[in-house]
Amino acid sequence: MSRLVYVSSRIGLLERHSLPQQPSASEEKAERDYPDFFAFSRVPAEIYRKEGRGCWRQVEMGSERPSEVAVHITGFGRFHGVPENPTEGIVGGLEHFMQEKGLPQGLRLGSCNVLETAGEGALAPLYRALESAVPQTSTNSGRVIWVHFGVNGSSSCFAVEKQAVNEASFPCPDELGWKPMGVPIIASDGGISHVRQTTLPVDDIVKALAKTGYLARTSLDAGRFVCNYVYYHSLWFAEQHGFDSLFVHVPPFETINKESQMKFVACLLDVLAYLP
Repeated sequence: MSRLVYVSSRIGLLERHSLPQQPSASEEKAERDYPDFFAFSRVPAEIYRKEGRGCWRQVEMGSERPSEVAVHITGFGRFHGVPENPTEGIVGGLEHFMQEKGLPQGLRLGSCNVLETAGEGALAPLYRALESAVPQTSTNSGRVIWVHFGVNGSSSCFAVEKQAVNEASFPCPDELGWKPMGVPIIASDGGISHVRQTTLPVDDIVKALAKTGYLARTSLDAGRFVCNYVYYHSLWFAEQHGFDSLFVHVPPFETINKESQMKFVACLLDVLAYLP
């Protein structure tokens, strides 16, 4: 793992949405201690493949992807009010965790960075990280996905963010002392109401995660602090280079323990590896 610096982040107020349909009572899991896998019988036109890491992969018939999928990961460090950011632990331990569990076929785990994402004062290191995924030659084909993790201290589930808003309105100064209010993140995009959406099928990703037993939901509000700020820049960069970008808010380890969150990330990688 390469570390750029500890980062400021902020718990954003996430728009509440109903959870996707969960398994039946006999298939329910304890929220804080997910079992290794769940088998489902209601799988018309689908098959599930059990992987070594214990995640059941939902595979559409004929959806095998021969080209490589490179996934790059970022997380945040501690910040005011959050002395232990779970995403720092996830990013720091992911490489070793996936070495033990095994990566999905065709997926390569790229960079794993704890970013300095303190707003405009940290844009240079953020873009250095993003640019590190740009292929050096035109022969480097394959999909590139950036997955950014942030913490929502009030949440009890995983929230997959569908979009970011072109607005920086920080409720408190970031770690570099910047406190914008109603400022466009990228001025050339227009006003603060402009929205950028991920090109990834968030609803399908959430459904796949829910079918493996994880409490996951789609979110349309990544807040207006550093999480949204980074996601917006990442979505802009992804559009310029033909990448995909995704942001996922996770609960604190006190709500869902580290081992369970690592398993969740492994399952998310599995889902991403087999996207159409």
